[in-house]
Amino acid sequence: MPGPGGTQNDGIPAGAGGAPQESAAVQTAALVQSAIPERRGHGVPVASVGLQTFSSLKYRNYRYLFIGQLFSSSGQWIQQVTLSWLVYDLTGSALLLGAINGFRALPFLITGPLGGVAADRVDRRYLMMSTQFALAVSSLVLGFLVYADLIQVWHLFAFTLFTGVAWSFNQPVRQALVPSLVPKEDLLNAIALNSSAFNITRIIGPAIGGYLIDRVGIAGNFFIQTVAYLGVVGMIFMMALSLGIYYWLQRRTERWLK
Repeated sequence: MPGPGGTQNDGIPAGAGGAPQESAAVQTAALVQSAIPERRGHGVPVASVGLQTFSSLKYRNYRYLFIGQLFSSSGQWIQQVTLSWLVYDLTGSALLLGAINGFRALPFLITGPLGGVAADRVDRRYLMMSTQFALAVSSLVLGFLVYADLIQVWHLFAFTLFTGVAWSFNQPVRQALVPSLVPKEDLLNAIALNSSAFNITRIIGPAIGGYLIDRVGIAGNFFIQTVAYLGVVGMIFMMALSLGIYYWLQRRTERWLK
């Protein structure tokens, strides 16, 4: 039976597979607004009643997404530090060091809006798995180029452009998945936890990246990023598998009842 907010108790959305997907932005805004209760007699919204810091983690599929967020963000920040170090090590140019970081943000201006459209029209789990797999493969290739001492500066700019496009599709779909995995009363908590996972890795990720450069080298860092991105693929696969088993059992039950 579906839980509160039309979501199954284990974080599986009710009625999926039949109704068309609502716009991610509209869906999220509506659910956030409805998730805020009103104070009696004043009509003043309050964030929550009581402290339930990790309440949304009780839903299995959201846990998969949260763990995937930790893997993904860690890989992202380790990659940024490693790329900057590598560019400066190859060229000694402060100009190219700044350029590689600016080039990283360029795809978000061009393909970012397309990523939001894709999050509304394409299966979100499939899109997230595809982008994370593309990031894993690109990190693996660059790691081999560094290991074989074949790396050139243009490789780094091409890699940065490719991964920037992948991230511009990945980030909107990751946010759009959250409302379908938890009921509306836990939506604010789920969004806050997602944000905290990103900010935690933003703090410790660069430090880990610098430590790994010293311990395993540049190529080793890219191989570790590959493992982190494949970890996200594994988490989303487990989510898709969980939903697939549920819908298969639902169809079997409906047939039996008929």
